[in-house]
Amino acid sequence: MLVDLTIKVAENIRSPHLARSILAVLGKLEGLLENSILKSLRLIGRPLAEKISLTAQKLGNTSAKNWAVDSSFMLFLAIMHANK
Repeated sequence: MLVDLTIKVAENIRSPHLARSILAVLGKLEGLLENSILKSLRLIGRPLAEKISLTAQKLGNTSAKNWAVDSSFMLFLAIMHANK
């Protein structure tokens, strides 16, 4: 809300105190977002990647072994799961 209000009222932030406050809020939001993404990877992405990797290996895809540890694949799966 502080950021929205500031954007609506002023184009440039001249107050160093206000700038520090906004940066502090944005830093906290960034930390929460990072924690949320890491939690999604751990709870959703990794188990899905392991399950898909195992299934593909059983079907004869030998390169699928790497899928279980591919962080990009885990992130993709977590995002796709969140968009259901």
